[in-house]
Amino acid sequence: MKFDKPMKLLLVEDDTYECEKFEECVRNRSDVELVEITASSKDALHYTKVHQPECIILDLMLDEGYGSGLDYLKNLEHLNLPFRPIIIVISFLQSFLLKTRLNEFKVDFAFCKKQPGYCAELVINTCLEFRGALYSTRRGNIPPTFKSFIPPDERNYSISEKIGYELNLIGINVGYKGYEYLHDAIYLLLYKNKNDASVIKQVAKLAERDYSTVLRTMQSAIKDAWSNTPPEILARNFRNRIVFGAKVPSPSDFVHYYADKIAKIV
Repeated sequence: MKFDKPMKLLLVEDDTYECEKFEECVRNRSDVELVEITASSKDALHYTKVHQPECIILDLMLDEGYGSGLDYLKNLEHLNLPFRPIIIVISFLQSFLLKTRLNEFKVDFAFCKKQPGYCAELVINTCLEFRGALYSTRRGNIPPTFKSFIPPDERNYSISEKIGYELNLIGINVGYKGYEYLHDAIYLLLYKNKNDASVIKQVAKLAERDYSTVLRTMQSAIKDAWSNTPPEILARNFRNRIVFGAKVPSPSDFVHYYADKIAKIV
């Protein structure tokens, strides 16, 4: 989707240094707008009701402010909003219990501030990646002025970008051995609706390569990612259950998982 207006963001953060970084990032781009910044979960609920932001960037621990991110999440449903905003949590905290609680609150994505590469730009880019989901999932009545649809050729480019973004998140980058094959297989599943086991054979045919060579190259790229990418990043971005006894997903499981994941967003 292409949007006529900047994405409206609400930042709930008590660290002034972090707030400055987000403000600086927003000033340098035209696709997002910070409607408010607050260190109070109570005020955040008020601003959510008044401004109806499309995305909430929510710090869980508001030690220098008022309340907490969990307080905000508990009371969000009581606002009776016309649509549910995207919720992106940012926190230093990591635990199984916390992740379970965030899932119960239907949080869309969570960043650990200690993770490699964490920065304001990464968080904002993720907000934008989720923006299309407002119109394709359980979100409710989105104001029609927020969006406009783009021609198929531009949409196909958007799909390709999204595939690249997802692969980069787990360490499979452009130019990486196997990247192109994985990218093309996911793209075929999305664009051509080839929802069957023959998609890798289709990739091999298009690349004019032997099927077994393409399959080995794809598997090697996946194995390298699972060996070199921190487990917490893999767990956050690849939530599919791996078949018992396997250390990494098969190429077929991998490309079908990402095709299903991306289809829900673009």
